Amino acid sequence: RAIDELVAENPAYADIHINWVEDQDAHELFKTHPYEYYPNLWFDLDKQYEAQPGESYVQTKSLIKTVLDKALA
Repeated sequence: RAIDELVAENPAYADIHINWVEDQDAHELFKTHPYEYYPNLWFDLDKQYEAQPGESYVQTKSLIKTVLDKALA
């Protein structure tokens, strides 16, 4: 939902390729991309963001925006 809202706010984000992965489909991927919480965002093997317990939606959206801005840079 946050990414959809951010793309609506800044259409340039739509140009960022996002590879959506479901837990049950990617056991091998998670050996190199470990995580405890989701959502989480990576640039190759470099984790850019991982949600944390107690994080509000506003915080989550803001942190995802930071990653998307970095991807555009």
